[in-house]
Amino acid sequence: MSEEYVTVKIRKDVFEKLREEAELRGFDVPNFINYLFNAYMDFVSRGRCRRKKKISMSEIVSERKVQVLSEINPRNPEAFIKRAEAEGIVVIRGARDTALVDRGFWEEFEKKIPSLPKNIEEISDSKVRKLAEFMINNGLMYYDAIKKMWVKI
Repeated sequence: MSEEYVTVKIRKDVFEKLREEAELRGFDVPNFINYLFNAYMDFVSRGRCRRKKKISMSEIVSERKVQVLSEINPRNPEAFIKRAEAEGIVVIRGARDTALVDRGFWEEFEKKIPSLPKNIEEISDSKVRKLAEFMINNGLMYYDAIKKMWVKI
């Protein structure tokens, strides 16, 4: 089977760069073009040049469990909060800040509140500790010394 060839027009400066690169790698120009094409197709097939799918707010919060609004400073906080609520994210408004919390994580956290240690720094799970600190700092939770447990307001 005979191979068919076509003529391609490219700028002379581009051709010279192509020829130089081909020579450096031990190719002639036609074989180097074939090599580049195969490398490109391999790259594309692995999905490296495709755009990443836009991640939803609920996916981000689901991964992080707790996202405090002051850490991300959205341009329009109220619109951001409305969007979070529409996506089913638990929105906790405190005296100073607002937190977005994964619904399942929030439900588990509420069950843990009475059994949290008096010293919040003793909590080993950083996400639980972050939410507890947020709740305390925003007046949403306090330690009842008589009952010797944390109470959610």
